[in-house]
Amino acid sequence: MSNDLLSGKVVSLLPEFTPKPTELWLIFPSRQSITPAARLLRDMLKEKSTKILKQLIDKGIVDKSILN
Repeated sequence: MSNDLLSGKVVSLLPEFTPKPTELWLIFPSRQSITPAARLLRDMLKEKSTKILKQLIDKGIVDKSILN
């Protein structure tokens, strides 16, 4: 979806509507069950989502106030 937004393939039907930011949660039964693979997944998701969010902000698709 982010690629379509960045390329202009998606248009806003309700430009006056601003969605509220949301969070992505990774939930594990306990701290002991957080494996190195799970940490790698967490770090990769954080890195990719931060990069995409920055691109969307730079293009003016998302308002930078979303970071607050």
